[in-house]
Amino acid sequence: MSSLDLVLAAIDAADPDRLRITLKRVCSLSNDTLELVCSELLVAEKAAESQKKASESGGNGKEDNSKALKRKRVEYNTIRFQTCIQCEQEFDATKNEEGCCRWHKGELEADEDPNMWPDFEDWRDGEYDDWKDEFPERFLWSCCKRRGDDEEVCCVGKHMSAQEHASGKSG
Repeated sequence: MSSLDLVLAAIDAADPDRLRITLKRVCSLSNDTLELVCSELLVAEKAAESQKKASESGGNGKEDNSKALKRKRVEYNTIRFQTCIQCEQEFDATKNEEGCCRWHKGELEADEDPNMWPDFEDWRDGEYDDWKDEFPERFLWSCCKRRGDDEEVCCVGKHMSAQEHASGKSG
């Protein structure tokens, strides 16, 4: 087995926390690895934003461009793969467009119609909420009263990261 095959097998077998620790350590030890990981996991700052910053700083852009060429380092401004706070799915920030995210504003609540819960006994069966995954049709969204297994949603838009939400940007 080659070293590459062995490393790939080790990655597949490793605990996610071990992988994080290892990746952080390797990034701190190697600039080449850091740049490669940045290009995979971060979003590069747009050229237009760089030009805007140059003009705001009072430069003519020529000095800033020459410094950028000498530096040869790409500037990054956000994390590429994030978890949406609305639909709770991972999304790629470079492909986040209107209509990508579909979610409900409310919460799933048990439909308390006795016909929905024949022979249900809380002392035996636990709480209603314990059954959301197994019987979504027995739950209603508080926002729109649709059943939990209904494919239709209340809201459609762009994904929103926790970072965007905290900064007040809308998705």
